[in-house]
Amino acid sequence: MNEKKLHIVSFDVPYPPNYGGVIDVYYKLLQLKKLGVKIHLHVFCYGRTVSDHLNEVCEKVYSYPRKQHAWYLFSPVPYIVKSRTSHQLVKTLMQEHDNAPILLEGLHTTSVIADNQMISRRVICRTANIEHHYYAALAKAEKRWFRKMFLFLESRKLKRWEKVLSFAAAIVPVSYTDYHYFKKQYPMVKGEMLPVFHPFESVTCMEGLGSFVLYHGNLSVPENFLVAAELTSLLGDKADIALVVAGLLPPLFLKKHIERFSNVTLIDSPSEEALQKLIQQAHIHLMFTHQATGMKLKLINALFNGRYIMANEEMLSGTALQKACEVVPLDEMLPQRIKLLMKKPFLQQQIAEREQLITEELSNRRHAKKLVSIIFPDGA
Repeated sequence: MNEKKLHIVSFDVPYPPNYGGVIDVYYKLLQLKKLGVKIHLHVFCYGRTVSDHLNEVCEKVYSYPRKQHAWYLFSPVPYIVKSRTSHQLVKTLMQEHDNAPILLEGLHTTSVIADNQMISRRVICRTANIEHHYYAALAKAEKRWFRKMFLFLESRKLKRWEKVLSFAAAIVPVSYTDYHYFKKQYPMVKGEMLPVFHPFESVTCMEGLGSFVLYHGNLSVPENFLVAAELTSLLGDKADIALVVAGLLPPLFLKKHIERFSNVTLIDSPSEEALQKLIQQAHIHLMFTHQATGMKLKLINALFNGRYIMANEEMLSGTALQKACEVVPLDEMLPQRIKLLMKKPFLQQQIAEREQLITEELSNRRHAKKLVSIIFPDGA
Protein backbone atom coordinates (compact mmCIF):
# COMPACT_ATOMS: atom_id res chain seq x y z
CA MET A 1 0.00 0.00 0.00
CA ASN A 2 1.28 3.48 -0.87
CA GLU A 3 2.06 5.87 1.97
CA LYS A 4 -0.86 8.12 2.83
CA LYS A 5 0.53 11.59 3.49
CA LEU A 6 -1.85 14.36 4.46
CA HIS A 7 -1.52 18.06 5.24
CA ILE A 8 -4.01 19.32 7.84
CA VAL A 9 -4.47 23.06 8.36
CA SER A 10 -6.03 23.84 11.75
CA PHE A 11 -7.59 27.18 12.76
CA ASP A 12 -6.02 26.82 16.23
CA VAL A 13 -3.56 24.63 18.12
CA PRO A 14 -5.58 21.43 18.76
CA TYR A 15 -3.85 20.44 22.00
CA PRO A 16 -4.94 20.44 24.74
CA PRO A 17 -8.39 19.47 23.38
CA ASN A 18 -10.35 21.61 25.83
CA TYR A 19 -12.99 23.32 23.71
CA GLY A 20 -15.42 22.25 21.01
CA GLY A 21 -13.63 23.01 17.75
CA VAL A 22 -10.20 21.68 18.69
CA ILE A 23 -11.70 18.54 20.27
CA ASP A 24 -12.91 17.49 16.81
CA VAL A 25 -9.51 18.26 15.28
CA TYR A 26 -7.42 16.50 17.93
CA TYR A 27 -9.37 13.25 18.09
CA LYS A 28 -9.47 13.16 14.32
CA LEU A 29 -5.67 13.37 14.31
CA LEU A 30 -5.46 10.40 16.68
CA GLN A 31 -7.80 8.26 14.58
CA LEU A 32 -6.05 9.09 11.30
CA LYS A 33 -2.69 8.20 12.85
CA LYS A 34 -4.09 4.82 13.96
CA LEU A 35 -5.06 4.20 10.32
CA GLY A 36 -1.51 4.86 9.15
CA VAL A 37 -1.96 8.38 7.76
CA LYS A 38 1.25 10.45 7.90
CA ILE A 39 0.05 13.84 9.12
CA HIS A 40 1.81 17.12 8.45
CA LEU A 41 -0.02 19.54 10.73
CA HIS A 42 -0.15 23.30 10.13
CA VAL A 43 -1.60 25.40 12.97
CA PHE A 44 -2.41 29.05 13.52
CA CYS A 45 -1.31 30.31 16.94
CA TYR A 46 -2.98 33.00 19.05
CA GLY A 47 -2.68 32.43 22.77
CA ARG A 48 -2.08 28.66 22.73
CA THR A 49 1.46 27.30 22.42
CA VAL A 50 2.33 24.30 20.26
CA SER A 51 2.71 21.32 22.57
CA ASP A 52 5.47 18.76 22.02
CA HIS A 53 2.73 16.15 22.32
CA LEU A 54 1.60 16.97 18.79
CA ASN A 55 4.96 15.76 17.48
CA GLU A 56 4.06 12.30 18.80
CA VAL A 57 0.86 12.31 16.74
CA CYS A 58 2.13 14.01 13.58
CA GLU A 59 5.14 13.59 11.30
CA LYS A 60 5.75 17.35 11.31
CA VAL A 61 4.12 20.35 12.95
CA TYR A 62 4.32 23.84 11.46
CA SER A 63 3.03 26.97 13.20
CA TYR A 64 2.01 30.37 11.86
CA PRO A 65 0.93 33.47 13.79
CA ARG A 66 -2.69 34.51 13.49
CA LYS A 67 -2.39 38.19 12.58
CA GLN A 68 -5.14 40.01 14.45
CA HIS A 69 -4.87 43.55 13.08
CA ALA A 70 -7.66 46.06 13.66
CA TRP A 71 -7.63 47.17 10.00
CA TYR A 72 -8.66 43.63 8.97
CA LEU A 73 -12.12 44.62 10.23
CA PHE A 74 -12.45 46.78 7.10
CA SER A 75 -11.44 44.02 4.67
CA PRO A 76 -14.09 42.40 2.44
CA VAL A 77 -12.54 39.08 3.48
CA PRO A 78 -14.06 37.76 6.75
CA TYR A 79 -11.92 38.52 9.78
CA ILE A 80 -11.69 34.82 10.75
CA VAL A 81 -10.21 34.13 7.28
CA LYS A 82 -8.12 37.28 6.79
CA SER A 83 -6.35 36.83 10.13
CA ARG A 84 -5.40 33.29 9.06
CA THR A 85 -4.09 34.16 5.62
CA SER A 86 -0.43 33.15 5.42
CA HIS A 87 1.92 33.32 2.45
CA GLN A 88 4.37 31.21 4.46
CA LEU A 89 1.75 28.46 4.76
CA VAL A 90 1.26 28.37 0.99
CA LYS A 91 5.04 28.46 0.46
CA THR A 92 5.50 25.51 2.86
CA LEU A 93 2.77 23.50 1.14
CA MET A 94 4.39 24.17 -2.26
CA GLN A 95 7.89 23.28 -1.04
CA GLU A 96 6.83 19.77 -0.11
CA HIS A 97 6.74 18.80 -3.82
CA ASP A 98 4.56 15.79 -3.03
CA ASN A 99 1.11 16.89 -4.18
CA ALA A 100 -0.35 15.37 -0.98
CA PRO A 101 -3.98 16.26 -0.27
CA ILE A 102 -4.86 19.05 2.15
CA LEU A 103 -7.59 18.94 4.81
CA LEU A 104 -8.72 22.40 5.88
CA GLU A 105 -10.31 22.65 9.32
CA GLY A 106 -13.14 25.14 9.03
CA LEU A 107 -13.98 27.95 6.64
CA HIS A 108 -11.47 29.92 8.74
CA THR A 109 -8.52 28.31 6.89
CA THR A 110 -9.85 28.51 3.33
CA SER A 111 -7.60 31.31 2.13
CA VAL A 112 -5.49 28.37 0.90
CA ILE A 113 -8.16 27.47 -1.68
CA ALA A 114 -8.23 31.06 -2.95
CA ASP A 115 -4.49 31.03 -3.68
CA ASN A 116 -3.79 30.37 -7.37
CA GLN A 117 -0.73 28.29 -6.51
CA MET A 118 -3.03 25.70 -4.90
CA ILE A 119 -5.24 25.20 -7.94
CA SER A 120 -3.84 21.75 -8.75
CA ARG A 121 -3.98 20.41 -5.16
CA ARG A 122 -6.72 18.16 -3.79
CA VAL A 123 -8.30 20.19 -0.98
CA ILE A 124 -11.00 18.91 1.38
CA CYS A 125 -12.80 21.24 3.76
CA ARG A 126 -14.16 20.13 7.14
CA THR A 127 -16.98 22.44 8.26
CA ALA A 128 -18.29 22.65 11.82
CA ASN A 129 -21.09 25.10 10.96
CA ILE A 130 -22.71 27.06 8.21
CA GLU A 131 -20.62 29.96 9.42
CA HIS A 132 -22.77 32.88 8.23
CA HIS A 133 -25.81 31.31 9.91
CA TYR A 134 -23.77 30.79 13.09
CA TYR A 135 -22.49 34.36 13.16
CA ALA A 136 -25.95 35.77 12.45
CA ALA A 137 -27.27 33.81 15.45
CA LEU A 138 -24.40 35.11 17.61
CA ALA A 139 -25.19 38.66 16.50
CA LYS A 140 -28.83 38.20 17.47
CA ALA A 141 -27.89 37.01 20.97
CA GLU A 142 -25.20 39.67 21.55
CA LYS A 143 -26.12 42.71 23.68
CA ARG A 144 -22.99 44.83 23.22
CA TRP A 145 -23.47 47.21 20.27
CA PHE A 146 -19.95 47.09 18.78
CA ARG A 147 -19.69 43.31 19.12
CA LYS A 148 -23.17 42.90 17.65
CA MET A 149 -22.25 45.00 14.60
CA PHE A 150 -18.98 43.07 14.09
CA LEU A 151 -20.80 39.72 14.17
CA PHE A 152 -23.49 40.96 11.79
CA LEU A 153 -20.97 42.26 9.25
CA GLU A 154 -18.84 39.13 9.62
CA SER A 155 -21.92 37.04 8.82
CA ARG A 156 -22.48 38.95 5.56
CA LYS A 157 -18.80 38.61 4.59
CA LEU A 158 -18.84 34.88 5.37
CA LYS A 159 -21.86 34.34 3.15
CA ARG A 160 -20.00 35.89 0.20
CA TRP A 161 -16.69 34.18 1.01
CA GLU A 162 -18.27 30.75 1.35
CA LYS A 163 -18.41 30.46 -2.46
CA VAL A 164 -14.70 29.58 -2.33
CA LEU A 165 -15.87 26.08 -1.34
CA SER A 166 -16.93 25.50 -4.94
CA PHE A 167 -13.21 24.91 -5.65
CA ALA A 168 -12.85 22.22 -2.99
CA ALA A 169 -12.66 18.54 -3.91
CA ALA A 170 -15.02 17.66 -1.03
CA ILE A 171 -16.91 19.26 1.85
CA VAL A 172 -17.24 17.26 5.07
CA PRO A 173 -19.80 18.80 7.47
CA VAL A 174 -20.69 17.59 10.98
CA SER A 175 -24.48 17.41 10.57
CA TYR A 176 -27.07 16.31 8.03
CA THR A 177 -28.57 19.81 8.04
CA ASP A 178 -25.24 21.29 6.97
CA TYR A 179 -24.69 18.47 4.47
CA HIS A 180 -27.98 19.20 2.67
CA TYR A 181 -27.24 22.93 2.68
CA PHE A 182 -23.79 22.55 1.09
CA LYS A 183 -25.06 19.95 -1.38
CA LYS A 184 -27.68 22.40 -2.59
CA GLN A 185 -25.24 25.33 -2.76
CA TYR A 186 -22.35 23.41 -4.38
CA PRO A 187 -23.85 20.41 -6.23
CA MET A 188 -20.65 19.73 -8.18
CA VAL A 189 -18.58 19.28 -4.99
CA LYS A 190 -18.54 15.87 -3.31
CA GLY A 191 -20.11 15.97 0.15
CA GLU A 192 -20.12 13.55 3.09
CA MET A 193 -21.51 14.01 6.60
CA LEU A 194 -19.22 12.97 9.45
CA PRO A 195 -20.20 13.75 13.07
CA VAL A 196 -17.65 15.36 15.37
CA PHE A 197 -14.75 13.27 16.61
CA HIS A 198 -14.79 13.00 20.39
CA PRO A 199 -12.80 11.63 23.37
CA PHE A 200 -15.29 9.00 24.49
CA GLU A 201 -14.54 5.31 23.99
CA SER A 202 -17.19 3.52 26.03
CA VAL A 203 -20.59 4.13 27.59
CA THR A 204 -20.47 4.86 31.34
CA CYS A 205 -24.16 5.64 31.94
CA MET A 206 -25.38 4.69 35.41
CA GLU A 207 -28.57 2.76 36.12
CA GLY A 208 -31.20 3.92 38.56
CA LEU A 209 -32.27 7.35 39.73
CA GLY A 210 -30.39 10.60 40.02
CA SER A 211 -31.47 13.39 42.33
CA PHE A 212 -30.98 16.48 40.17
CA VAL A 213 -31.38 17.99 36.71
CA LEU A 214 -28.28 19.36 34.94
CA TYR A 215 -27.66 22.09 32.41
CA HIS A 216 -24.00 22.52 31.46
CA GLY A 217 -22.02 24.46 28.88
CA ASN A 218 -19.60 27.32 28.36
CA LEU A 219 -21.49 30.02 30.26
CA SER A 220 -19.37 32.83 28.83
CA VAL A 221 -21.14 32.27 25.47
CA PRO A 222 -24.32 34.38 25.14
CA GLU A 223 -26.38 31.54 23.65
CA ASN A 224 -25.59 29.32 26.64
CA PHE A 225 -25.99 31.85 29.46
CA LEU A 226 -29.31 33.04 28.00
CA VAL A 227 -30.64 29.46 27.90
CA ALA A 228 -29.38 28.94 31.47
CA ALA A 229 -31.27 32.05 32.58
CA GLU A 230 -34.40 30.89 30.78
CA LEU A 231 -34.24 27.45 32.42
CA THR A 232 -33.68 29.04 35.81
CA SER A 233 -36.75 31.21 35.35
CA LEU A 234 -38.86 28.18 34.38
CA LEU A 235 -37.63 25.86 37.14
CA GLY A 236 -36.43 28.22 39.85
CA ASP A 237 -39.65 28.34 41.83
CA LYS A 238 -40.22 24.54 41.72
CA ALA A 239 -39.06 23.30 45.12
CA ASP A 240 -39.37 19.64 44.08
CA ILE A 241 -36.92 20.06 41.16
CA ALA A 242 -33.21 20.45 41.97
CA LEU A 243 -31.50 22.22 39.07
CA VAL A 244 -27.71 22.38 38.74
CA VAL A 245 -26.19 24.85 36.27
CA ALA A 246 -22.50 24.22 35.62
CA GLY A 247 -20.07 25.85 33.25
CA LEU A 248 -17.16 28.10 32.46
CA LEU A 249 -17.15 31.79 33.44
CA PRO A 250 -20.83 32.54 34.12
CA PRO A 251 -21.60 36.28 33.82
CA LEU A 252 -22.51 38.34 36.89
CA PHE A 253 -26.15 38.77 35.87
CA LEU A 254 -26.61 34.96 35.70
CA LYS A 255 -25.03 34.52 39.14
CA LYS A 256 -27.41 37.08 40.64
CA HIS A 257 -30.39 35.56 38.82
CA ILE A 258 -29.62 32.07 40.17
CA GLU A 259 -29.07 33.36 43.72
CA ARG A 260 -32.79 34.18 43.90
CA PHE A 261 -33.78 30.50 43.89
CA SER A 262 -33.02 28.02 46.68
CA ASN A 263 -33.50 24.99 44.41
CA VAL A 264 -30.93 26.12 41.80
CA THR A 265 -27.19 25.61 42.30
CA LEU A 266 -24.52 27.27 40.15
CA ILE A 267 -21.17 25.50 39.83
CA ASP A 268 -18.75 28.07 38.45
CA SER A 269 -16.03 26.71 36.12
CA PRO A 270 -15.86 23.13 37.43
CA SER A 271 -12.81 21.00 36.70
CA GLU A 272 -13.15 18.43 33.94
CA GLU A 273 -13.24 15.66 36.55
CA ALA A 274 -15.95 17.41 38.58
CA LEU A 275 -18.04 18.09 35.47
CA GLN A 276 -17.86 14.47 34.34
CA LYS A 277 -18.98 13.36 37.80
CA LEU A 278 -21.98 15.70 37.57
CA ILE A 279 -22.84 14.34 34.12
CA GLN A 280 -22.83 10.76 35.40
CA GLN A 281 -24.83 11.52 38.54
CA ALA A 282 -27.58 13.71 37.04
CA HIS A 283 -30.91 12.08 36.31
CA ILE A 284 -31.88 14.41 33.45
CA HIS A 285 -29.70 16.44 31.12
CA LEU A 286 -31.29 19.59 29.72
CA MET A 287 -30.02 20.13 26.19
CA PHE A 288 -31.63 23.25 24.77
CA THR A 289 -30.43 25.77 22.23
CA HIS A 290 -31.90 28.48 20.03
CA GLN A 291 -29.19 27.92 17.39
CA ALA A 292 -29.59 24.88 15.15
CA THR A 293 -25.89 24.87 14.25
CA GLY A 294 -23.45 21.97 14.02
CA MET A 295 -23.47 19.09 16.50
CA LYS A 296 -22.93 19.89 20.16
CA LEU A 297 -20.17 17.94 21.93
CA LYS A 298 -22.00 18.29 25.24
CA LEU A 299 -24.84 16.26 23.73
CA ILE A 300 -22.40 13.50 22.76
CA ASN A 301 -20.89 13.62 26.27
CA ALA A 302 -24.33 13.11 27.83
CA LEU A 303 -25.11 10.24 25.45
CA PHE A 304 -21.95 8.38 26.47
CA ASN A 305 -21.99 9.19 30.17
CA GLY A 306 -25.42 10.39 31.32
CA ARG A 307 -28.94 9.17 31.96
CA TYR A 308 -32.02 10.79 30.43
CA ILE A 309 -31.68 13.64 27.95
CA MET A 310 -34.34 16.27 27.31
CA ALA A 311 -33.57 18.23 24.16
CA ASN A 312 -35.38 20.52 21.77
CA GLU A 313 -35.48 20.05 18.00
CA GLU A 314 -32.85 22.75 17.47
CA MET A 315 -30.33 20.84 19.58
CA LEU A 316 -30.94 17.64 17.61
CA SER A 317 -31.18 19.28 14.18
CA GLY A 318 -29.07 17.47 11.60
CA THR A 319 -28.36 14.46 13.82
CA ALA A 320 -29.75 10.92 13.96
CA LEU A 321 -29.88 10.96 17.77
CA GLN A 322 -33.56 11.72 18.39
CA LYS A 323 -34.43 8.20 19.57
CA ALA A 324 -31.97 8.53 22.48
CA CYS A 325 -33.63 11.72 23.75
CA GLU A 326 -36.93 13.05 25.04
CA VAL A 327 -37.66 15.66 22.35
CA VAL A 328 -39.51 18.55 24.01
CA PRO A 329 -39.76 22.32 23.50
CA LEU A 330 -38.37 24.81 25.97
CA ASP A 331 -41.69 26.08 27.28
CA GLU A 332 -43.89 26.38 30.38
CA MET A 333 -44.71 22.65 30.30
CA LEU A 334 -41.09 21.67 30.97
CA PRO A 335 -41.44 21.43 34.79
CA GLN A 336 -44.28 18.90 34.51
CA ARG A 337 -42.32 16.80 32.02
CA ILE A 338 -39.28 16.83 34.29
CA LYS A 339 -41.30 15.74 37.34
CA LEU A 340 -42.66 12.72 35.47
CA LEU A 341 -39.25 11.67 34.15
CA MET A 342 -37.56 12.08 37.55
CA LYS A 343 -39.65 9.12 38.78
CA LYS A 344 -38.42 6.75 36.05
CA PRO A 345 -35.22 4.77 36.76
CA PHE A 346 -32.67 4.54 33.96
CA LEU A 347 -32.52 0.84 33.06
CA GLN A 348 -29.85 -1.53 31.76
CA GLN A 349 -31.91 -2.03 28.61
CA GLN A 350 -31.68 1.71 27.92
CA ILE A 351 -27.90 1.59 28.39
CA ALA A 352 -27.72 -1.26 25.83
CA GLU A 353 -29.83 0.77 23.40
CA ARG A 354 -27.53 3.76 23.94
CA GLU A 355 -24.49 1.59 23.16
CA GLN A 356 -26.09 0.36 19.93
CA LEU A 357 -26.92 3.91 18.80
CA ILE A 358 -23.39 5.09 19.54
CA THR A 359 -21.91 2.20 17.56
CA GLU A 360 -24.07 3.16 14.59
CA GLU A 361 -23.81 6.95 14.74
CA LEU A 362 -20.80 8.07 16.80
CA SER A 363 -17.95 5.61 16.13
CA ASN A 364 -14.68 7.54 15.78
CA ARG A 365 -12.96 4.63 14.02
CA ARG A 366 -15.74 4.11 11.48
CA HIS A 367 -15.84 7.81 10.66
CA ALA A 368 -12.04 8.00 10.35
CA LYS A 369 -12.10 5.18 7.79
CA LYS A 370 -14.77 7.03 5.84
CA LEU A 371 -12.73 10.24 5.94
CA VAL A 372 -9.66 8.40 4.63
CA SER A 373 -11.72 7.11 1.68
CA ILE A 374 -12.81 10.70 0.92
CA ILE A 375 -9.31 12.15 1.14
CA PHE A 376 -7.65 9.27 -0.74
CA PRO A 377 -10.35 8.13 -3.20
CA ASP A 378 -7.92 5.99 -5.17
CA GLY A 379 -6.45 4.38 -2.06
CA ALA A 380 -3.16 6.22 -2.58
